[in-house]
Amino acid sequence: MSNIETLLAEIEAKAKQEELSIIDAAKKEAEAIVQRAELDVAREEELLQRRGESERQSLYERTISSAQLKGRDSVLKAREATIDEVFRLALEKLNALSDEAYLEVIESTVAKLELKDPLLYVRADKRDFVSAHMTMKLAEETVKSGFSIADGAVVYNNDFGTLLESLRPDIEPKLYKKLRGGE
Repeated sequence: MSNIETLLAEIEAKAKQEELSIIDAAKKEAEAIVQRAELDVAREEELLQRRGESERQSLYERTISSAQLKGRDSVLKAREATIDEVFRLALEKLNALSDEAYLEVIESTVAKLELKDPLLYVRADKRDFVSAHMTMKLAEETVKSGFSIADGAVVYNNDFGTLLESLRPDIEPKLYKKLRGGE
């Protein structure tokens, strides 16, 4: 298993634990909303007894439905917050890669490309290590996250934040499925 897969597995495990805690709190909040709504309905029922059964039932159903929607919204917001946290932690882990793991990611990417005259842009804190272990020409400028490779007019942007965001549409549905208790 590669370093990135191991990191993602750790992040998923931590996210699942955090998600359970967040979802549990959201469910409790949803239950409290429903309980308050039921109390409100009970008070309103006393006033509506004179108006007839159909109006009372309609109000009860609307109030409960509204409370359930608020509860579902609360759960959805908790799931969204959990997924945002997963991506934040993933970026944090990627930016905290050891020198060796960072170099491994660069070498793996370079191996997949057909480069003619590449210029490598790396993070300032990784520059000395990369320079000592790679023969590729390093740019004087640095990047904040990940790395970039310029080859003539083509620039391969491997900013970790940008890469994670580009993967988000593929990863997010899988995370939602796991957060709902699937797989």
